[in-house]
Amino acid sequence: MADRDPAFHLEAFIDSLIVELDNVQNRLAVKGLSRPLTYTVEDMSMDLQVFPDFDGRRVRFRTAKPGETGFSKISLQLGSITDRQIRETTRGPVTADDVPLEAIEGMDDETKSDLRAIGVTSVKDLETVQRKNVDLKSVSRKGTDYATLANLINKARRRTAPPQITKAQTSTVGGRPALAFEGRNLVVRDEPPFPLVRVDGRPAAVHEASAERLVVVPQAALAPRSRFQIALDPFAVLNFEMNSRGV
Repeated sequence: MADRDPAFHLEAFIDSLIVELDNVQNRLAVKGLSRPLTYTVEDMSMDLQVFPDFDGRRVRFRTAKPGETGFSKISLQLGSITDRQIRETTRGPVTADDVPLEAIEGMDDETKSDLRAIGVTSVKDLETVQRKNVDLKSVSRKGTDYATLANLINKARRRTAPPQITKAQTSTVGGRPALAFEGRNLVVRDEPPFPLVRVDGRPAAVHEASAERLVVVPQAALAPRSRFQIALDPFAVLNFEMNSRGV
């Protein structure tokens, strides 16, 4: 038995096959953006010659080698798909404001494989599944849940969308001196208690926070050269000094 090929679960084989077919369909959908799809992928069948082995809980299969006899046969039938079905059933490629699974550091291959098997290829896909209240643990072989992935996803999102301050100017809020920062990717997710701001070592109130604008109200008047510490989220912390001429 030691020289036999490794056994496999039928579930894992079918999941892998579906992922491969999804990848082909996704590539055809992207191809259809630049040139018309004018063909049909016809029905395809596949026969597996295997030896089943039941361990009392799950069935595993080993592929029969040339010349072996006594194997069982599993037949798979794949239906046809037309260019119209591809356009209607395939979503577009991952966009610049999304994060693909491959870009999420710290997520192991088994978890990525589990997510791809249920059609999740990016952070937006995962958020869609979460909004529909799907129990991720029930469809994941590893038992992964949203809480486990949250920090990894937020870290990946920050790496692909780092914060940038392009303008800083004085302002007033309720008659009190304030500072308004403008830029890009300042707040990418509503995640209390962030953003957190300290000016010259003292906590400052955040009056307004969005992806393009952050308005801060210091406790005291600014020093000739004030030091700012701004934690936009756990993975984006800005430290800088600013005087009357700017940063």
